[in-house]
Amino acid sequence: MPQCSSLCRLLSTSFLTAATLLSINTHASTIDVALSNDMIELEWQEDLGSNLSGGLSFLHADTDDNGKQKTDIISGDFFLNGKEGMIEYQMGSKLYFMKGKKTDAHGALLGGAIDVNFTTKFYVDASAFYSPDIINGGDFEQYIEAKASIGFKPTANAKLYIGYKHTEASQGKFEYEPYQGIMFGFGARF
Repeated sequence: MPQCSSLCRLLSTSFLTAATLLSINTHASTIDVALSNDMIELEWQEDLGSNLSGGLSFLHADTDDNGKQKTDIISGDFFLNGKEGMIEYQMGSKLYFMKGKKTDAHGALLGGAIDVNFTTKFYVDASAFYSPDIINGGDFEQYIEAKASIGFKPTANAKLYIGYKHTEASQGKFEYEPYQGIMFGFGARF
């Protein structure tokens, strides 16, 4: 019988935790999966009321060309939500834990996201988060996470998108990029 690697155990534990949390009676849940050749990101977000939401995410990336340097980032978030016409926005924070072969970091990211729904079928979204030295721990002085995408909603509860994600941590002149590149994704709301 094959052994389950630590990544396998982490993924299975994450999915079991998400499934347990999804069984809690709340307003709505969203699950997104983003993929590229070097990265997978799983995001789960739960509406907690009229203007609050929380979620969990897991990113696994190969951070070098030969696949030997891998980084895992786990984060939990809490947002205040708003909507004005065709624009939806979130402001809040994420707590993150980053673990790689040569890095170990943790901290809080502050920032937000904006979605612009041009029609019921097409949208663009962007998010940006920043962690300065004062709320960052481990190997780095700062951590930046930014993402932008354009998407299509084939149904009211499903979406497909293409986007760009940039993650960067730095310590003085040393910069570490867990993932930077194009991603394809899909999501469901239930």
